[in-house]
Amino acid sequence: MFLVVIGRDWIKKRGSKGKSRLEDPGDFVRIEVESALKRDIPIIPVLVSGAAIPLVDRLLASLQELSYRNGLVMRPDPDFHRDMDRLIGFL
Repeated sequence: MFLVVIGRDWIKKRGSKGKSRLEDPGDFVRIEVESALKRDIPIIPVLVSGAAIPLVDRLLASLQELSYRNGLVMRPDPDFHRDMDRLIGFL
């Protein structure tokens, strides 16, 4: 099982070269997500800070399958513990 924590700025996050980190073929998050998708490892997107599953046309071709996964929303208190219990139960 592979958890991908996605915040509102996950796609926009910039690396030291000013490019999106997900556009960097050496970015460890990109490498790990791509590897999980290629190996058919079950992926659970964990959505934090009001994030939503990224739209398919906003992702690189190698990451587009992520758009078709159901995500679990993690909200701040008073819902955090209930949301976390739901995630743990699912795992």
